[in-house]
Amino acid sequence: MFRLRFLIIVSLMFIYACATVDISNSPEIPSEMGNNLEEDSIVKKATSRLAAVFSKRRFAVKNNRKQMEFAAKVLLKGLSDNEVINEADQSYVQTANNLESTLSDIRIASTHVEKTVDSAKMYLNTAPPKKSYQEEITNLEQALIASRMALQVFEDALLKISGNTNFDEFTIYNDLVDGLRDVTNSFSNRAETN
Repeated sequence: MFRLRFLIIVSLMFIYACATVDISNSPEIPSEMGNNLEEDSIVKKATSRLAAVFSKRRFAVKNNRKQMEFAAKVLLKGLSDNEVINEADQSYVQTANNLESTLSDIRIASTHVEKTVDSAKMYLNTAPPKKSYQEEITNLEQALIASRMALQVFEDALLKISGNTNFDEFTIYNDLVDGLRDVTNSFSNRAETN
């Protein structure tokens, strides 16, 4: 009888010992992954990279005041054909003298806009519903303004160098900027429905 009790106690201790497993190194559960998605937003990362590259390469300025002025002009009256956007952007146009180099810059810009669009779409499809998407919308709007500024800069540079904008790279970039506008609108629509 004593042996039977001893075996029962030992087996219960074994069962309880197996139940106390260290889960600190286990993979995250989906709800925790959603929280990390919000904390380290892929939208924020993508738009920050876009802004940094565009500013460094002088495709668009990283100055909120200049961006706001540009956005206001586009919204209120559009751009006139020969309008100077700002000195930093014009220095790109003034120094542009090689068609292949400009087309290469457009391809680089296209890559960043495409990554931003893809990141935004992925976030929109996988993010848990939340009360506000304002941070993502703000980041996307700033990326859209920078992308449109760059579009104008590239157009001016191509016109200066070759006299036209009939290049596949420019057309692709223009379409990607439209895609960025569309995904930004999708975020706004999601925010309205929540």
